[in-house]
Amino acid sequence: MNIFEEYLDKIKKILLDLSKNGELIIPDKLDGINTEIPPSKFNCDISTNVAMFLSKINKKSPAD
Repeated sequence: MNIFEEYLDKIKKILLDLSKNGELIIPDKLDGINTEIPPSKFNCDISTNVAMFLSKINKKSPAD
């Protein structure tokens, strides 16, 4: 397992916990979420699309 898969698993676990607590609505499948190397213009190690993925179903801005 590589580091991106490990972080993806951790993110999915956090999302499931938030959903169980009623803090977040998640779809039936979380297959659309990914983790990857960020574009070079950003100074970070890992990038994910989880905010964009969940914003529509939760009717909130990705920044929220």
